Formats: sequence, C-alpha cells, structure tokens
Amino acid sequence: GLQPDVVTYTTLMKALIRVEKFDK
Repeated sequence: GLQPDVVTYTTLMKALIRVEKFDK
C-alpha cells in the first residue's frame, strides 16, 4: 500500500493547486 507520507504529500499538493487556482 501507499505510505502515509505519500498520501499526506499528495493531499498537500492538491490543496496547493486549489489555492493557486483560487488566487488566480
């Protein structure tokens, strides 16, 4: 399975993408 760190990293990246789109 995926490591917890990988899941957390993916979640953070998705959050950052949403923030960037929201700011723009």
